Amino acid sequence: ITVMISTDHLASVQGQGNDVATEIEGVLLHEMTHMYQHDDKALGEGTYANLPNVIEGVADFVRIRAGNTPLGAYVNKQGSWDDEGYWKPAYFLLWADLQYPDLVYRLNLSMTAGDGAAWTPDAFETISGQTVDALWSSYQQASCCAGTTTSCCY
Repeated sequence: ITVMISTDHLASVQGQGNDVATEIEGVLLHEMTHMYQHDDKALGEGTYANLPNVIEGVADFVRIRAGNTPLGAYVNKQGSWDDEGYWKPAYFLLWADLQYPDLVYRLNLSMTAGDGAAWTPDAFETISGQTVDALWSSYQQASCCAGTTTSCCY
C-alpha cells in the first residue's frame, strides 16, 4: 500500500492551529485499516452501489474509535446511513457497534472477497437481528451522538 499525504493539506492543518503529527497519525490509522479490511472486490462481488462509502466509513470508524477524530468531523443523521462515506457511516457504525458488540468486526468479515457472495446491507440483520434501516432509524432518534456531541457514539 502506498499512502500519499498532501503537503497542502498538512499546511492547512497547521494554519488552522491543529497538530500536524496528530493528523498524520489519523490519516495513517484510516489508510492502514484498508490494508486489513475486507472489501468484497472479487469478480462478480462488490456490486452494492454504496460499498465504497461503507468501506471508507469502516476506516473512519477505526480512526475515531482510536481517539483520532478527523478534523471537521460531525454527526450527520440526514438521508441514508451510507449515502456518504467517511464520518457519516463511521458515527452510525460506532453507535451500532455499542448496541451490538463486534458488529463492525463481523460486518468486515461479511465483506470477504472471493467468497462467491456479493455483500449487501442484509449483513446487518444477519448480525444484529435488525435491518440496517431499523438500526438507522433508532440511531436517528437517539438523543446522543448528534452534531458535535458524540456521547454514546463510542
